[in-house]
Amino acid sequence: MTIIGFFNNKNGIGKTSLAYHLSWMFAELGHSVVAVDLDPQANLSAMFMDESSLQKIWDGGNTIYAGLKPLMKGIGDIETPQTCNYGSHDANLALIVGDMQLSSANDELSTQWLHCSSSRKDLAERAFRIESAFFRIIQNVCETQDAKYALVDVGPNLDAINRAALLACDYIITPLSPDLFSWQGLRNMDSLTTWRKDWEKHKAHYDETVKDEHSVVSLPNGDLKMLGYVPMRFTIHAAKPVKSYQKWLSRMPKAFAELQKSEIPKTMEEDPYFLGMLKDYHTLMPMAQEHKKPMFDLTPADGAFGANYTHAQHCRENFEELAKKIINKIDNA
Repeated sequence: MTIIGFFNNKNGIGKTSLAYHLSWMFAELGHSVVAVDLDPQANLSAMFMDESSLQKIWDGGNTIYAGLKPLMKGIGDIETPQTCNYGSHDANLALIVGDMQLSSANDELSTQWLHCSSSRKDLAERAFRIESAFFRIIQNVCETQDAKYALVDVGPNLDAINRAALLACDYIITPLSPDLFSWQGLRNMDSLTTWRKDWEKHKAHYDETVKDEHSVVSLPNGDLKMLGYVPMRFTIHAAKPVKSYQKWLSRMPKAFAELQKSEIPKTMEEDPYFLGMLKDYHTLMPMAQEHKKPMFDLTPADGAFGANYTHAQHCRENFEELAKKIINKIDNA
């Protein structure tokens, strides 16, 4: 099982759309996948289902927050939430539904982060159970679904929820839009390095002080490995990004290399962290949202006629190439 998180400290760049479409493409390539909505805004869940279906799930309590609730109330450990299943028998895709109530866990996660270093074993053990809750829930669901990949959508924040969510991930993919704000959001991701170092100290404390034969909690490695970045939503003219976008695209390899403290590549094509580019597909996205399906699965029956159908086929080629590159990079890591 490999857990992949999608994160940038900038909102509105297509992060959720990227996680959604790659979840479907991974499944269409024959992999069993769990899509995990850890953004309190629940945007990923809204891409999968209509409002009435989402309301039924929320009313029934079968969400990611339901898995946390016993811990939050101090009456037990995690529970494994039910999933909504999509795809086919040969290409299984399951969704852990998001919940706006998840935002209420932020203060508790923030407090428990400090308790991870407590000299009191009971306080520290509870803290580690809470901080590892997302990881353990994803683990349990993936085992139930026999899933090879979990793709995790998170909010654009540097808060306690995202810290616990991203520490649960094996790899992080960063979507970028070619503008000043996305570039600055990338530079703000230095916080991830601090989280990783602090988690290493917490894990050492757990091994030395908390762990024994009666108390064993499955903890994430918290390596926060950056798999790479995906420039998105730029406009094409004459087979190239328009000049206003090209300026920011040219700066991305240097900014990402500085974040990784790695050698700065001469061009984006030579950058080992460059995963691929996704242009603005314009009218395909609202059409896909209306029909609750990926853009690359749109057909004339969905209203994708003429040029729109051609764009949908190009979209399929782009996402298939990107998905295969991501899988190949993970397999060879």
